[in-house]
Order: sequence, then structure tokens, then C-alpha cells
Amino acid sequence: MKKTGLPVAALLTLFIIISGFQYDARAQSRWSGSLTLNEKVVWEGGKSDRHVEVSFTNALPTLHRNDPTTDLNFTDDKGRGRASLRDELIIGGNVVGTGDCRGSGQTELHEVLFDPKDSSYTIHAIGPACNGTTVDLLPGGTTQPYGPEFTDIIVTSKALGGVNQTVLTGLVTTVGDIDGMGKVTRTVSWSLWRGPIDAVLIVSPVDYNNWMPLATRDELRKGNAMDINLTVQKRNGGESPFRVSRFELKLDSTSSEKGTTLNFPLDPQPNQLPDLRLLPDNIAESIEADQYIEINSNDGKTGYFSIGSYDGGGWTTLTAVAVLEGGIRIEGTLFTPTGVKEIPIPKRKANSKIATAWLAANGNPGETDDKEQSAGTTNKGDGLSAYEEYRGVIAFTGNVNTLSKPEFTRLDPKVKELGIQVIKGEFPLFAEGINWFKVASGVSPVLFSKDEIPADRMLNKNFGHANVYNQYVLKLENGTTSKNAAGENRPITLDFMIPKQSELVVINVDWIERFYHIQDSVARAERMQVPYTKKELLASTVAHELAHGVNVNHHGKPSITPQNRTAYEDSHPAYHIFKPDPAGTEIPIRDWLLDPVLNKRHFEFDGITGEARNTPGDPGTDESGDLSCFMAYTSNYQWAFRVSNTDGSLYYYRVPSLPVGKKLCTSKTGTGINRPGNVGVNRVNKYFGDADPNDPSRGNCLSQIKLRD
Repeated sequence: MKKTGLPVAALLTLFIIISGFQYDARAQSRWSGSLTLNEKVVWEGGKSDRHVEVSFTNALPTLHRNDPTTDLNFTDDKGRGRASLRDELIIGGNVVGTGDCRGSGQTELHEVLFDPKDSSYTIHAIGPACNGTTVDLLPGGTTQPYGPEFTDIIVTSKALGGVNQTVLTGLVTTVGDIDGMGKVTRTVSWSLWRGPIDAVLIVSPVDYNNWMPLATRDELRKGNAMDINLTVQKRNGGESPFRVSRFELKLDSTSSEKGTTLNFPLDPQPNQLPDLRLLPDNIAESIEADQYIEINSNDGKTGYFSIGSYDGGGWTTLTAVAVLEGGIRIEGTLFTPTGVKEIPIPKRKANSKIATAWLAANGNPGETDDKEQSAGTTNKGDGLSAYEEYRGVIAFTGNVNTLSKPEFTRLDPKVKELGIQVIKGEFPLFAEGINWFKVASGVSPVLFSKDEIPADRMLNKNFGHANVYNQYVLKLENGTTSKNAAGENRPITLDFMIPKQSELVVINVDWIERFYHIQDSVARAERMQVPYTKKELLASTVAHELAHGVNVNHHGKPSITPQNRTAYEDSHPAYHIFKPDPAGTEIPIRDWLLDPVLNKRHFEFDGITGEARNTPGDPGTDESGDLSCFMAYTSNYQWAFRVSNTDGSLYYYRVPSLPVGKKLCTSKTGTGINRPGNVGVNRVNKYFGDADPNDPSRGNCLSQIKLRD
């Protein structure tokens, strides 16, 4: 092979021949790597810049021990490279001539020699030819071809720094004078290695098996961070001979869900940043996309960085590269040299966006599963997919009476959950009723204030991945009811509804106060005690109205009966009026009041009368069925009324004072005074009997629960 004829190369060859330079035959192993030369010359009459870079893969140098002056024209000493040179001739501050050349293509690793006497080495590489033109800018000047420029790169007598002859890396900058007229600055860097690279980058996320992303109320404030350690070592352990220049870290396919959770913030940023972002250290806060960073290694072996989480359901894929001295690049692997290079963050299964730790703790649901079950009903699901429940919400946590401030919490894919929005100051009013509803229904309330739910009540407003249904919360507040009642679920045109249909649940606390005061006064006058407390009446009302919002109906329709009647002793048909005692004792006419004007005994009925069951097929009223169920109106009627099937007589049964219901029933069958077989006249039909047998939505309330269509 023809050499360039560079004087320095010739001198080096002559030095080898004459002085008997001792070199190590192992230098003739195959080498991979790269060399670069950057040279800047400034002198009184001009300046020049030269750049050469070459690279090789398994190259065998051409200079051999048996005949160091002979080029055997081997083809396996070749590599690729490029070169450039720019000259400027300057006179009086003006550029009067230029020279430019460019070259790329084949290069040659000419020699790699070791001197065992002083543990040094020499490298000689030949870059591609650099061809171009020179231009004379003076008047009458010409343009001429620029002949091949020498592009050799030489590293001379570089100390090994040890006994290692496998890895050769370094960078040297020299500055020299040009006969007092100028200065030349030359920088040479090199990185060569032979044999396999015994260096691996181990990526070790801290607590990788358990880490899950957390969220806050602020899109620019992280909920938590995953700390990750980086170590370059030998494949089988131990310190690698390669030193780290820097680490390059990249996140790919990162999620960008709206907001930070399903419900918050109410107005997410229009241009969503990635949910997981790289942090140079754990105390930093990210306000940019930050999907790529470079960090240095202080000790040449290790590094440390963090990934910040800005969404409860974020996911990404991490790749890490260690750039060793001389430009050697090795890709990181998870925990071991054979670990995966594309590292899922958080730890998750292929094609899943949910952390495996959460899946394992929750029965491994599918991302779009909405299959929660509750006792007593076949209606499944709560309107949120498993991924959405994993992603979580900003909501109140803790006991209803001692709520913490709203914070991030995940939901439970095994339990039906119902969002309830309450004004924070009214939480104590409704706490017990909400708990009654929870215990009775098997549906777990998730509590929000007005700041966590938008005006349209949509719970998963920030839906994105794995959305299966648009779910809504029940809005619960104290206020005036439209029909002067203890509570109502609007629109009042619907007897029962699922959460997305319910516009507002109103509890009339003032009405309950007044009603209970009246009940208590009547009971005291009769030397009795109201069989429930005011607190229980409020709780039962709250539970009742919440149940309407999850598809639970009354036990029957309100009764349509003659009201405000007065019974007279000689009326036709005749009246029969019974006391509320267990024996069902009739009040004799002699105990009725005497009307002095008419000179007749009469009986005036106080309160509201409900129609009693005449036959088993009759529909029950809203006080029928199981009276331990809070869907039964246990204090709605003071009298039960029916007409005799034989002679048309009018029967009035005084309804005893009853405790409020505290559960949801599992049958239409009446209990207490509604129980068939009750002692007394016409005992089967004495009071209100079973829940409406003709309407499947009446009674057996637990089976009615439904949160989505």
C-alpha cells in the first residue's frame, strides 16, 4: 500500500529501524475504536483549521514485527473516516487567499506498538485523502486544485498507566510556537480496544418491584420519584477497565394523560407534559418535558438520577447508555448483564400500563375490567375501569368526621365505589348516614368537596387510557326540599336513578329538626319515647336518598286514601278503629269523643292514612315490606286503612311508633307490623304487608343496586 509520505511517519519508521525499538507482538491483535484530530494554526499571515476522524472495527495494523517497513497490503487494517481543512491567507487584515479540502472514505490503522521498557505505546492512523482547491483573491488571482493533504493521526509514546494493553484511551492537547510568528494548537483523542468489551452498564431502580407513580394537586409538582443507580462493571462483576465519560438517559412512549388523576385538576393544562420526567437529582422539580438528559460520573464508574411522577397512572420506558472514555457506548440492562434494555417504568407486564405491584395486590384485573360485585345483586361494575381506579383520584381520606385534606388515593377494583360530593362544612351532618349506606349496600363512598369535582359532576373527567364509561358523583347538600319532605333526589320525576342521572341529593335538616320535635312532643304527651333519635332519623334519610341514586326504589307507591275523615257512631258503612297494641284491640265507640252539637260520638283521625293490604295481590305502599330497611317509610303513616270485603266496613289501624330502618332489605316479605300472621282481626291484611309484588323494582332493595347502565 502506498503511504502518504508524511515526514513524521517517515521519521517514526526510521526510528524503529535504527534504534531497534522494542514492541510487543500482541499489538497485532485486532482493534476497534476511533481517533480524532483537531488542529488550529494561527500565524502572522493567516490561519488554518484541520479536522480528521477515523474509526475501525476489528482492524489488524499493517506494520508487522518481521518486517516493520513493509506494507503487506492487508485489507483488514481498513476503516472509515472523514477529514477537512480550511486555510486563509491574510495580508493587512484582509483575506487574500483561501484553501479548502474535504475527504471521506477509507482509512488505515497503520500501527499499534507497545514498548515494554517504559510501558508506553504508539498509535498511527491514516485518514482519508483530503482534496480541494486554493483560491487567490488578489487581482488576477487564479483557482487551482488543492493536492492531497496529509491526514495522519499519531499518538506517540503514550504511557499505559498500568499493565493493561487491552484498552487504550486518552486525550492530549499540545500548544506550540511557529518560529515566534504564530501558534499551533493540536488535540488528539483516541479510544481503541481489542477483544470483547468487558464492561456492562447495570441499571438498578430502587424498590423496583414495589414502586408506583403518585400524583399531587399540581401538574408541575411531582408526587414521588423513582431513584435509579447506574454502575459500569465487568460482566462477571468487579471493576471494569473502562471509565465512564457520561451517561445518556432517555424515556420513550411516555404517557400524557390529562391532569394528574381522574378528577383533578378540574381544568388541566391544554398542552400536557409527559407524566414521568427525568430529574438530574431528586430535589429538582421538572417544568419541561425532560425525556432525555446526560449526567456525568464523578468516579468514572457510577451515576445516579431520578424519574419524577406527575400522574397517578403514568408509564414510560427507560433506556440508558454509558459513554466510556474514547466514545465507547454500552447499553444499560436491568439489574443483570442479561436484563432487559428497554426498562418499563413502573415495573409492569408487557402491553400493560399498570404497575405489577398493584395488579398483584388486587387480583390481576384487566386494564378495562369493570367487574366489581356486591352482595345481593347481579349488577356488576362501578363505572370505572381497573386502570382508572389504579390511576386514582384527589379525594378526602380518613374517617368522615375527621377528614384530612384532599389528597391522592387509588381506588379498589374489587369494591364498588361511589363518588359523593359534599360541602366540607356539611360532612359532619351526613357522616353517619353515609356510613349506614356503606354498611348496608357494600358500596364504598369516595368523598369529594366542590373543588375536586366539576360542575357537571363527572368523576373521571380527565379520562384517557382504558376508559370504559363516563361516571358521575352524587352531589349531597343541605337545603329546602321541593315537596316539604325530609329529603329528595332530583329530578323528583324519577323514583330511582343511577349516578349520572341524579342532579342533586337534598337533605332538609331543618325539616327533620321540626319533625322530630313534633314526634317527641306527641310521644311525651302519651308518656312514650320516640323509638329513634334525631341523629338516626337524619342518618336514615341520608342513606335512603343516596340509595335512590344507585337505582334503589321505594317498597311501593305512596298510598291514595281518604284523608281527614271523621268517624261517627252511626255511620254507614261502620268504622272499626284499632289501637297500636300488639293484640290489635279495637277502640269501643263509648271511648270516642261526644260531639255536643250533634249529640253523637265521633273519632277524628290525626295524621296521614295509608292503605292497608286487602288481599295478597294488592300493591304495597311505601311503608310496606321489611321495616328494618331504610327504604321503607316507617313514620310516614299514622293509620293503616282498608275496606272490608264482606260488608264494606271501614277499618283503621293505628300505626305504632316505629324505629327507622338501618339496612337494605333482601326480600319483599314484610316484617314487624307488616309480617303476615300478625295477631289481630284480619291479621294478614292489618297493615301494609309485603312490598309491591307486582313491581320487580320494589323491595329486595339490595338486589336493585346499580351504578352504571
